[in-house]
Amino acid sequence: MDKVIKARWVNALKSGNYKQGIEKLRTKDDDGGMIYCCLGVLCDIAFRDEPGLFPTGWEEQEREDKNESELFPIRAVWEWAGMEQCDPGAFDIYGPGGGPTIRGTLSELNDKGATFEQIADCIEEKL
Repeated sequence: MDKVIKARWVNALKSGNYKQGIEKLRTKDDDGGMIYCCLGVLCDIAFRDEPGLFPTGWEEQEREDKNESELFPIRAVWEWAGMEQCDPGAFDIYGPGGGPTIRGTLSELNDKGATFEQIADCIEEKL
């Protein structure tokens, strides 16, 4: 993975500037604010740096291919980031509050309750 993009992604996840959600890259919460999964944060960074990666814009990505791009970064994003696949893993972390181990890809960790901080640590140490 590109070291500069990796550092920016880790910092963004730890910043507190992104509200964590599950099952989609990005969606609106009940108050109209945006919530992101960990991979959605990477997409947001990519869009800010390289809006041309998204032919129809970040807001329209979900509509391009409902089967994949709603859940995972489009190929242009993960290749831009220097990743070998759109949802890397198999990571093991302790669950929230020191609970049982959570195992899976980044999106699975996100959806099973790992915090952005925990996911950022996995990215920092293992990607």
